[in-house]
Amino acid sequence: MFEFGVLGPLIVHRDGRPVVLSAPMLRRLLAVLLIRAGRPVQLSDLLDALWDGRPPPSARKTLQVYVHRLRRELQGAQNLRHGPLGYSLTVDRTELDLLRFVDLADRGLLARRSGLLEEAGELLRQGLSLWRGTALADVSDVGLLATEATRLEQQRLQVYEEYAEVELELGRHADVVVELEELTRSQPFRERLRGQAMLALYRTGRRADALSLYRDARRQFTEELGIEPGAALQQLHAAMLRRHDGTLDVVTTRGAVEPGERSAESASFTESPVVPGDTQGAESGPALRVRTGRRGAGELPVEVTSFVGRQSELEAVGKLVKGSRLVTLTGVGGVGKTRVALRVARDAHQIFPDGVWFVELSAVQDPGMVAHSVVQALELDDRTVKPPAEVLQGFLVSRESLLVLDTCEHLIDACAVLVESLLKSAPGVHVLTTSREHLNIVGEEVFVLAPLSVPRPVHPRGSTVESDGVALFVERAHAANQEFSLTPDNREAVGRLCAMLDGIPLALELAAVRLRSMSVEQIMERLDHSFTPLGFGRRTALPRQQTMRATMDWSYHLCSSGERLLWARLSVFSGSFRLDAVEAVCCDRELPRAAAADLLSGLVEKSVLQWEDGISGTRLRLLDVVRQYGAEQLWRRGEPERLRIRHRDHYLGSARRFEDGWFGPNQLSWCRLMRLEHDNIRSAIDFCLSRPEEHRAGLDLVGRLWWYWTSCGLYAEGRHYLDRFLSLNQEPGAERVRALWACGHVAMGQGDADAVHRVAVACRSLAAASGDGLALGFSQHLLGTEAALRGDLDKAAVLTAGAVRLQRDTGSGANALAMCLIGRGFVHLLRGELEAAVGVLEEQRSLSDGCGEVWTRAWGDSLRSSVDLARGDIGSAVTHAWAALTVRYQLCDSLGFAMCIETLAQAALAGGDARRAVCLLAAGQRIWQMSGPPQLGSPELRAARVQCEQAARELIGDASYESAYSRGAELSLDEVLAYAYDAVPGPGDPPPPSNARVRGR
Repeated sequence: MFEFGVLGPLIVHRDGRPVVLSAPMLRRLLAVLLIRAGRPVQLSDLLDALWDGRPPPSARKTLQVYVHRLRRELQGAQNLRHGPLGYSLTVDRTELDLLRFVDLADRGLLARRSGLLEEAGELLRQGLSLWRGTALADVSDVGLLATEATRLEQQRLQVYEEYAEVELELGRHADVVVELEELTRSQPFRERLRGQAMLALYRTGRRADALSLYRDARRQFTEELGIEPGAALQQLHAAMLRRHDGTLDVVTTRGAVEPGERSAESASFTESPVVPGDTQGAESGPALRVRTGRRGAGELPVEVTSFVGRQSELEAVGKLVKGSRLVTLTGVGGVGKTRVALRVARDAHQIFPDGVWFVELSAVQDPGMVAHSVVQALELDDRTVKPPAEVLQGFLVSRESLLVLDTCEHLIDACAVLVESLLKSAPGVHVLTTSREHLNIVGEEVFVLAPLSVPRPVHPRGSTVESDGVALFVERAHAANQEFSLTPDNREAVGRLCAMLDGIPLALELAAVRLRSMSVEQIMERLDHSFTPLGFGRRTALPRQQTMRATMDWSYHLCSSGERLLWARLSVFSGSFRLDAVEAVCCDRELPRAAAADLLSGLVEKSVLQWEDGISGTRLRLLDVVRQYGAEQLWRRGEPERLRIRHRDHYLGSARRFEDGWFGPNQLSWCRLMRLEHDNIRSAIDFCLSRPEEHRAGLDLVGRLWWYWTSCGLYAEGRHYLDRFLSLNQEPGAERVRALWACGHVAMGQGDADAVHRVAVACRSLAAASGDGLALGFSQHLLGTEAALRGDLDKAAVLTAGAVRLQRDTGSGANALAMCLIGRGFVHLLRGELEAAVGVLEEQRSLSDGCGEVWTRAWGDSLRSSVDLARGDIGSAVTHAWAALTVRYQLCDSLGFAMCIETLAQAALAGGDARRAVCLLAAGQRIWQMSGPPQLGSPELRAARVQCEQAARELIGDASYESAYSRGAELSLDEVLAYAYDAVPGPGDPPPPSNARVRGR
């Protein structure tokens, strides 16, 4: 049995005896494989790690020698494998100290969340004890490993912060105060750590030292970062100045987290919890963020390759964007419109203080989904029943923002209508589009993006290197073949090749990768054969559209027959996709599964296919131009229909697995995974809509996604599809029953009581006729909750009690019973039956905890907070509200978020802080306005809010009320979260400043 260690100097033991790896290269190789244990490491990463970014020409062959030696040193380890995506080393989790550390940290946080503080402290202590010093101490002298060592050190600090938090909660401040002081000196900008050190010092009688730590922080932050310490640290400091503040007797630093960190209540230190059957989703290291991975304002897509040239174009387009409200970048396919738009957007942040938003439309096929796509890109909750264009208008009306719509030509009419409406309704919004066609809107400025400059025959030979086209070619060629460089001998040939390709960036890149196996002259000869059939006598006279076409033809025919077949079949995918999807959709007898990985690797090496390595594993993507070419080849083969059906079947299977696995411990991972698959899910749905014989399958697909529509905030899109399929396929059956109750749940979240009643009655009728107890229970649940929201509490009590009874009698499962218990608890709350509500919600929470799920539990916690508030237990109300708020935030569920904020507002008022209550009420109301009917249209919930508003106004007066309301209404979602963290502070504490250091929306 092997034992490997990376949490310190690299060590290897076999059966308890050390294995000596004396060669530095072998140690580096093993270190990289262990850090990525179980996942393939790209060849380029290995070469960079072994030779510090400067591999010699013979590096690939030498690497094979080192791999062979490593296998021999590890006595033929069978788990060191080579695949199409690179080398991988599979180890048991007990064999690697890093994986044991992650497991102990996860278990410790779970124990803490369950209230088992002693157990949590011991597990976290055991995890930290595995560290023997600086991670990778003896091999971290090169770029990749140095980066990994830094990442691991950050993870250790995060776990130590959780351990210190537990020790402080247990009152063992004296045990951690010395180490906290030392870590604060070495990590001066970790606010949470500093807050813990301040609290430990304060509790050990060293108040002056604690205050000194804050003064040091303020000085360092202002001098070196130009900002003030965060709101939570400021509040802790203020509490210490009050001397006998009782809040310091309990942990008050929970809110003092660094921007983007998660609270311990919701944290999981496995970055991507493994979805059943999702072997690519596992990560070896902890992470801080379990959001759904969506980009925020100004958070543009990352450029994976360098940007070459285009300085004059960037300046010209930048000026147009600043001075004109609509600018369209046009040009031939492959000319680089998207890259230029991204660069212009990145440089425009200072001009547009309310954000720069990038919307990718290449994967959108349905014109009716354009506005939905923009709503999702802006991270707006699409719960409202308003048309998405109106939602956008309401959000953008007072903002100064830049909206970038990428790849509009296949949706040109829908894009034109949307853009025109936004420009009319939102005077501060500017729009930059990329398209092969103009939008033809009044005021549109069109910039035609030309290819990169290339040398022409009239130019002197010395000018070749000054051409942007040549510079791009040379850079990409060197990346493909590090022995290549521009020399006096090949300078003229390179210039002629770039001129032959007309300076089109994609054409240059496709040609450059061929230098791995061909010379420049050979590439030119092959291209010449591709161009000749087009009927042009002179290569340099080839029209640019035909140049790109000829280059694609040439690249296609240089692929092997298997690669050509796979290229064509991959065109059926939209956006990014995974290897398992390729195997399921594209493979058959003609293209065996065993060959798929090697063929994909070949397409990646030829730059036909791009890969993206993220927290959910490796994903693949075709550029839009390349995908369109593949689709044409697929059509020529007569395979589009068959492949679209297989594609539909695969994602229908994914939806079924998602539905079956949702009510369990991997909900956040499922949500992240389904968002990554969103483009392909849409594509499968569009296919079903386009053919009458597929309507039933489409109804099944959108119905099985009901958890996705409701838990991930995609109410409007889910409602759009459910309504369409329900109208297209009215044949009774299990698919229709499921889609009806799914539509009812979506409509409930939108506050559309009429629609809830209509579909629930239809569902109940079909369920009764077919004897479907699960559906009958859900229909009763929907009708009962709808009655409660209308204020008919007697009817609601009968219906929700019946729903719970039906789910118990039919044994439908924990998820169905838990959902119905939520409805029952809600009715008890509205009827003032508080003890009954507690009993129901305790049962619901037990069901959720037993399955490890968090979404339904958050609903229960949210209701329980309202119940506790009504019972006068403010502390318990705040605890439950915050637990629910954290999950709602992670899932971007604004409805649940707004409900929790209003509960915390009422708690703040009950605690005597009317000003804080007003700020939270204003923030909550702003979220409601963007999300749908306030308080879901419930008379009782509206009355509770009005009562809170009136009481707060009476306490602080009209002027203070209006001032606090205005400030609360300006807070972003992240600022609201930070402000709400400390829900019952000392009287008069102000809200955080408008420049709070969190990403706003």
